Amino acid sequence: MRPHARKRSLRGRAASSSREKTRPGDRRPNSRGRRAGDLSDRPRRGPERLESRGPRAAAERAHGNRRRMARGSRRLANAASARAGRLRRGTTDAWADVSRLLEAQPWESLEPHVLKAGANPHEVIPKLRRYAELVIAWNRSVSNLISKNDEARIVSRHLAESLEPAHLLKSSGARRWIDFGSGAGLPAVPLSIAGIGESWALVESRRPKTIFLRRLMMEMGLRGINTVHGRLENLTEDQSFVSAFDGVTSRATLALGPTLALAARFVPAGGVAFLWKGSGREREMLEDTSWRKWWDFDGLMGAGSGNITVARFTRT
Repeated sequence: MRPHARKRSLRGRAASSSREKTRPGDRRPNSRGRRAGDLSDRPRRGPERLESRGPRAAAERAHGNRRRMARGSRRLANAASARAGRLRRGTTDAWADVSRLLEAQPWESLEPHVLKAGANPHEVIPKLRRYAELVIAWNRSVSNLISKNDEARIVSRHLAESLEPAHLLKSSGARRWIDFGSGAGLPAVPLSIAGIGESWALVESRRPKTIFLRRLMMEMGLRGINTVHGRLENLTEDQSFVSAFDGVTSRATLALGPTLALAARFVPAGGVAFLWKGSGREREMLEDTSWRKWWDFDGLMGAGSGNITVARFTRT
């Protein structure tokens, strides 16, 4: 037999052998040694797959989502706290700058307000200074709480304005207070430090400021202050807040009319409201008189060195 004929014969026998091994209906093995169409490596569609569509699996997925959201919130809070601590862990020059900034401010001007509120200035003013340090630290390293220009006048612009009417809040007899739109904690935190009220609820809708307030409570060990992250409009339907307070404070949050309309939900008859208002106070009182359905106007007093007045109201 000629060589080329022998090669054709061998190829023919190999092809025949292959046809004998592959029966009709069978698939030829692929390059990995398994047959095409083999389902062993495909996603399973048996009970294990179907189980993921049941109510139990849905509950597990919802639980997993909640856990992921909680982890995200913790990461946000931890990141904010870490940023807030940069100044504290930073150079001594940075702290020296804050110390010089606060040292130059008129802390002695707060003493009469603290005394009129029945508190000891030697105990209260060091706490107010620590509070001011934390506000400025957060203001510089995390997010704005007050204007940058107000850092150099935090005593006269913010602390004095908060504390000047403290004796009026004290004499009102209100023990449970709610503060609208607390932001940096003004006026509620200075008032609480000065001994006004037994408990405070600080309502703030912006999460970074809520994180600051909670961090502040831990740093200073303040008791009797609860930070509430939410919108006032939503809390008016929460039965744990309705008529649950003796007094309301609000500093530059909403216009006077809407503020008192909301406050009427949180304070029963005989309660009080103290609103820190700017130059538009008189116009706001005249433009929207709906507040008269719930409140009597008790008078005004100036606060701080600017044009701020504090308006007092009694719930009817």
